[in-house]
Amino acid sequence: MENNIFTIPADLRGKYVNSRVSHEIFFIDCINDLHYCVNSNIPYHLIRSSGILRMLLLDDGLQTISKNYLGKIQLHANKEEISGTPLTNKETINIKSVLKDSHLQGGKTNYQVLMHEPLSPYSVEDFVEKICLKIERAHTYCFSVRNIIRIIANKHGVAHLESTFDSTTMDSFFMGRFSPFSMNADNFFLEKIKEIGIILTTALIPLCSEIIKNLAQYNIENVQSESSSFAYISTFDDLKNNNS
Repeated sequence: MENNIFTIPADLRGKYVNSRVSHEIFFIDCINDLHYCVNSNIPYHLIRSSGILRMLLLDDGLQTISKNYLGKIQLHANKEEISGTPLTNKETINIKSVLKDSHLQGGKTNYQVLMHEPLSPYSVEDFVEKICLKIERAHTYCFSVRNIIRIIANKHGVAHLESTFDSTTMDSFFMGRFSPFSMNADNFFLEKIKEIGIILTTALIPLCSEIIKNLAQYNIENVQSESSSFAYISTFDDLKNNNS
């Protein structure tokens, strides 16, 4: 991939490695991919990065790796706090009706740019619960970092897009930048995904640097013969013949 910020020893990928090393290689690939995607303004890349963010921040992908290394991960974001209660899981699942009902009525929106100063350090747990978007209409809806990620990427890693939901529909017209179903790069949700991704990749530079050192050392200490071969037994009959 182009624009990698961390380089894994090329010959390490051809080796048979232990589970920890395998997970760390995969983790570095995720961070490189995330860095590439969030530094692009192409909607496809931003949508793809939402799946990586869900895996790392919401599905314990980051905790699985970081527990092998000393030190706490801190993410720096705007220290101002927006009061309110984030969306429930049910509201997140039914996000289209929630947003449509809210945007069709008058009111105001509190949109927090997470990367703006003054910054404050957050633990991963506190960061994902931080509210960064508040829509005040007849009802008030608050979106946390967790909500934003879940809205764009579902649990299967697939974005919540609808092929019929585009700029020609009335729903899309009224929802405008509030629509997580469109592929416009300037909608509030994709802009937030970009911010979250940049904050995360910046925070993980020290951890990733330590992982790269570990992978390089492992690669040096574990030399495997290129002539090694493995027999593949494809059927039960093959197994019986092999043992006869």
